[in-house]
Amino acid sequence: INLSYGEAGQLANEGRVARLAEEVVWRHNIMFVSAVGNNGPALTTLNSPGGITTCIMGVAAYVSPDMMKADYSLFSNTTKTDDDFDMDENDEDPDALVGTSYTWSSVGPTVDGANGVSVCAPGGAIASVSNWTMQKSMLMNGTSMASPHACGCVALLVSACKAEGIPISPARIQRAIENTAKSMPNLTNLQQGWGMVQVARAFQQLKAVRDIA
Repeated sequence: INLSYGEAGQLANEGRVARLAEEVVWRHNIMFVSAVGNNGPALTTLNSPGGITTCIMGVAAYVSPDMMKADYSLFSNTTKTDDDFDMDENDEDPDALVGTSYTWSSVGPTVDGANGVSVCAPGGAIASVSNWTMQKSMLMNGTSMASPHACGCVALLVSACKAEGIPISPARIQRAIENTAKSMPNLTNLQQGWGMVQVARAFQQLKAVRDIA
């Protein structure tokens, strides 16, 4: 399930929506992914339920240098590409565009000290829109774009595991995604969680631990 909307919330894991989410995840074995909100960049700006409900994988919004060029026409003389994230920090060009979380992407922690953000994903997309806009599609951004990206990654993992006969559960899938996520430079864990989702790496981990109960 993907939930690309939310509302202001204060108490973590409290309320009717949190109880229903827990029932969906733990009783019915369904993975729940949700946007953490667009109230950043201040601390503890997470939305409910995505950012403050433990059973839900909360997703923050990331914009890469390639996205900056293609979607927002941002350029520099030495723009880094998405393949350059592993450069030694001392070798980086200070004038180059650097990937980052969107300024409005909500940030943890929750009021009870949890990280709140599980992972990050691309926060911009060309999306289909209603006919009254007089156009078929438009560029949209938000954690509501990042969350479907991550949910699609979950769907790929679930499909692959079923094809390979690998046992799955929401906890196993989320743990594999978090443990194999790529930490993005210049961002704190409260902004990006465990990092950028890496589907292939997550699948390799699920295969490696398939026989562990």
